[in-house]
Amino acid sequence: LPNIPCICRDDIREEVKDGKVLGRKLMLDTQGEKAVTNIVNEQIKNCCEREIDFVINQTSLKKKYREEFKQIASKYANVNVVYVYIEAPSIQECINRRGGGKWIGIINKMWSSFEFPDKSECNKLVMIKQ
Repeated sequence: LPNIPCICRDDIREEVKDGKVLGRKLMLDTQGEKAVTNIVNEQIKNCCEREIDFVINQTSLKKKYREEFKQIASKYANVNVVYVYIEAPSIQECINRRGGGKWIGIINKMWSSFEFPDKSECNKLVMIKQ
């Protein structure tokens, strides 16, 4: 996707605050995560105001978070949502990629609370299995 801005929480975390890096994952406190959310929302708004297509690269575990993105964007643009779901090879690989340890509980909790997007949430749903 040439020249399409990518809004990615992980990238923003790296810019916002120094922290312990495990792969690309930073550990931020609640205040740090709120700052990241504000930046994400501002970047969405800026792309919409400039009428630029963009990608949000984020897990978005819950429908409510995905709906928040659409609400922000729809204030500024006619929204066409395409979800691309890329299935991780395995939960264990996700844990291993982050170094194991405390990530075991975090990844398992994420997986157990994941609300898979359905077609009613978007204009197009693309699923990629590895």
